[in-house]
Amino acid sequence: MLWIYPVTIIFSAFFAWLASRVKNKGVMILCSIISVLIPSIVGGLRTVDVGIDSLIYGLPHAMLAETSKTFAEFVASSSNKELGYKLLCYTVMHTFGHVNWCYFFYQLITVGCFYIGAYKHRKIAPLAFIMIIFLSVQWIGSMSMIRQSMAASIIIMGLDHVEKKEYIKFMLYIIAAFFFHASALVCIGLILGVHIIVTSKTYFRYMMIFIIMLMIFNFRAVTIMVFQTFQSFNIIPVHYVGYVEEAPDGWGGVGSITLTMSRIGTYLIFCLYSRRGKKLLGNLNFEYYKFNTLFYLVLSAVLTINGRILVYNTYLQSIILAFMPFCVKSKYLRLLLIVSVLFAIIVPTIRGGFIANYFAYKSIIDF
Repeated sequence: MLWIYPVTIIFSAFFAWLASRVKNKGVMILCSIISVLIPSIVGGLRTVDVGIDSLIYGLPHAMLAETSKTFAEFVASSSNKELGYKLLCYTVMHTFGHVNWCYFFYQLITVGCFYIGAYKHRKIAPLAFIMIIFLSVQWIGSMSMIRQSMAASIIIMGLDHVEKKEYIKFMLYIIAAFFFHASALVCIGLILGVHIIVTSKTYFRYMMIFIIMLMIFNFRAVTIMVFQTFQSFNIIPVHYVGYVEEAPDGWGGVGSITLTMSRIGTYLIFCLYSRRGKKLLGNLNFEYYKFNTLFYLVLSAVLTINGRILVYNTYLQSIILAFMPFCVKSKYLRLLLIVSVLFAIIVPTIRGGFIANYFAYKSIIDF
């Protein structure tokens, strides 16, 4: 039932487009709710073997939550997972009593939080376009990376606070995301830290120092050391160190070659058409988007960091990719870039192998 994915994406994006076009606030909210509910319901109706993590811990935790008499008993008897995830799982199972309701609410948080973040950025890129990119890449993957997908969407929901330099408010989103996946702490450096460096008055000097430091030090070794330190204080689970220790080398570890090429193209477009980009986004935030794209490519290719650690940047890249074509004034070139981005995200979605093996959609009901 792979057809369910493109159909879901089309209808969800259509209602997102309506939400961004209508003037009536009530109609806008209704269209937004429908846009979020469509993929959430589809994700909620999947069987337990769609997505690896759904079967590894999604189902066992739901069953354990249902049989636990109290939340304290569930926390004590369950594996080392974050408190926010456990609370959600326990509450849903004791309210509705079926694992698919858990899947639905996991999806609702993932899609809903990202949608709010995307809606805040609708002035720099069409909301429907942002959602098409997100649904084609991150949403399908979220059926496996349940906890981290919720955390990443919460981070995107607070992204506008980073762009406004409201760093304390953004830290609250990091804390909220941390309760769903402890790896959200990397956003202090990968998103917040990078923004502070790039938008500082001494941007060029700090940027060069930062790049030189990354070239001198083995980033993987440093990351392992940091993760091991966090683990020693029981801030993150032990297996998170494996996200870096077992990281595959090069771009193959973080996505398809088409997505990688699209990010290279995005950086080049930002370099060639910076004037319009700065007008739409503001000088400092444009430089942040530009540097973040380069930063992502460097980390993923040269420094061999695992894709799990860069999940938060990939969610941010959904907005950056959607923004990129609108840096160009020419309507024809802009259309060509939009088609190119769609090609880059559609190819890995429909190519068969990965999606067919791990996300071949099966529903608990017959369509």
